[in-house]
Amino acid sequence: MKQKLYILGLVTTIVVFMGILFKLNHWPGAGLLLLSGIFTLVMIFIPLALRNDYKERGNPDNRILYIVTWVTCFVVFVAMLFKIQHWAGAWFTLIISLPFPFVVFLPVYLIVT
Repeated sequence: MKQKLYILGLVTTIVVFMGILFKLNHWPGAGLLLLSGIFTLVMIFIPLALRNDYKERGNPDNRILYIVTWVTCFVVFVAMLFKIQHWAGAWFTLIISLPFPFVVFLPVYLIVT
């Protein structure tokens, strides 16, 4: 399972970086690469990695920390995608995502640990 997770992470990273490269060079397909890469990162890789870490450590008290970690990653990466793609509402997602790790994640992390 770990090896498959590492391969998925590597492929996701390559797709995101290819999307960034295409976007910087104004090549066609950049939006699709970025969208698919960030979607795979946020919806597949990060939950699998967090679930794998949760199963290894086996502490049920930390479940809320894993959920908040995923929500924080989701909010930050979606805001990043909105800004890179110049979609409507990018300013709003950035306003929410910039303080989100400090206001939501950090207090939960400090309480749990």
